[in-house]
Amino acid sequence: MLPLDSLIDIDNPNDTKVSELADEQRADETLSGAFEFAKLSKGGYYFKNGILFHRTKILNNFVERLAVPKGRRRALLELAHDKLGCHLRVRRTRDRIGLSFMWPTMIKDVIILLS
Repeated sequence: MLPLDSLIDIDNPNDTKVSELADEQRADETLSGAFEFAKLSKGGYYFKNGILFHRTKILNNFVERLAVPKGRRRALLELAHDKLGCHLRVRRTRDRIGLSFMWPTMIKDVIILLS
């Protein structure tokens, strides 16, 4: 699992990293649909201190997943596959990332990385 708390203090809205992440999310056109859902409180999307998250159930547990902006996805994919994943295959890499993070093209991006 990739712990979000060690990367950024989401509970501190005054943290400059939090505002940078929120700005990146808002500027990312691939997250526009998720933003619309969050505004309507639908599809499991919501805001926490200005940051877009997705709540879902995985293996009978509810998890909060950060909506990752496009500019941060490649580094996250490489970290999950190369450093933490011991070169896992598509499904396991996707599952590992999906416990804490999400974005609309995550499965496709994992497949492209591992091709």
